[in-house]
Amino acid sequence: ANAGVFDARGTWKTGLAVKGAHPNCAIIDPDAAWDGMAFVLVWHEQIGDGKKGGAGDLYDVAFATHISPEGKELGPTIRLAGKLEAPACQVCVGTDGEGTTLIAYEKHPEKGDVPIKVGFRILITK
Repeated sequence: ANAGVFDARGTWKTGLAVKGAHPNCAIIDPDAAWDGMAFVLVWHEQIGDGKKGGAGDLYDVAFATHISPEGKELGPTIRLAGKLEAPACQVCVGTDGEGTTLIAYEKHPEKGDVPIKVGFRILITK
């Protein structure tokens, strides 16, 4: 995914390219928020289970990472949720701007007759 960092006046500062958690997987529906220290970037990827001699069955996995004001990734990518039997997608992020961030995502159940729920993760960086 390609993104840009702008200053408070809307002037372009730098670009950034987020690679995602897995090679050859596209970042899907990214969202970002400023937590007071860094940007929190969230997205989901479709990952293959590696079976069937190739990618195999695809499933959605939700991820997050921190991005500095200079456009550099800070620390490792965080795998939030998602597995073949219970995918996670449609990730969004909100923050109080003072170090507390709430991430929400679709949390699919392991059985098709159970309704999809909303999952949450809270990150605190104070």
